[in-house]
Amino acid sequence: FKDNQDTLDLFEATKPALGMLRMLDDEGKVGKGSDTNWLSKVEKQFAGHPKIEFDKRRKFQSDLSFEINHYAGQVKYDAAGFVVKNKDTLWVSLLELMSGSQDPVVKAMFPS
Repeated sequence: FKDNQDTLDLFEATKPALGMLRMLDDEGKVGKGSDTNWLSKVEKQFAGHPKIEFDKRRKFQSDLSFEINHYAGQVKYDAAGFVVKNKDTLWVSLLELMSGSQDPVVKAMFPS
């Protein structure tokens, strides 16, 4: 089997630097977070990494494209919409249900 730890670290690392998914979570928490800002941060963080290629020569169709070489081979990603799609929002009905709980701990976790 081929060791993919360096590729996994691109996505999930927490030390010494954050991986792409954690960076995406952080970008979604920023008031003006955007796909462009996220990809710029990823590009800066992982510049020179052997498993990721950014579109310096505009060979891709989108300015937000990048490629990762992992177990499935070279895979192209388009970061358009990543930040919005990654936001974890709870359904309104779930919020209403939880905020109406009789349990004071649950009610405090979901204020109305």
